[in-house]
Amino acid sequence: MIVVGDGCTDDSADVVRSLGDPRVRWDNLPQNTGSQSLPNNRGVELARGEYVAYLGHDDLWLPTHLAHLVSALQQSRVGLGWSSVEAIGPPRSNVRRVTGLRWKPPSAVLHRRDVVEVVGGWRH
Repeated sequence: MIVVGDGCTDDSADVVRSLGDPRVRWDNLPQNTGSQSLPNNRGVELARGEYVAYLGHDDLWLPTHLAHLVSALQQSRVGLGWSSVEAIGPPRSNVRRVTGLRWKPPSAVLHRRDVVEVVGGWRH
């Protein structure tokens, strides 16, 4: 797991270190980029596994999220897949919607790492 900070100045590095797991790596960009594309691209650059998935700081995955996406990619022999997403607004906003068909937030996406070599990284 790679945790990429976007110019973080808070205690994010300490939080990652406190996990005490050498498989969890921290990398902090020198300054905030104002876009998710640059931290995503940095994560891909550092990735060593076959698959890359993205989890935003304010997103959650169900426990089976990655298993389902990896299985779908393996069965269909494609390079990229995504799930639907339930977007929940702030408390008391009553905002709830399911998305993922037209708008695919990064936390819904899983792809083979080599896909980036063919199509390029995230665009700023």
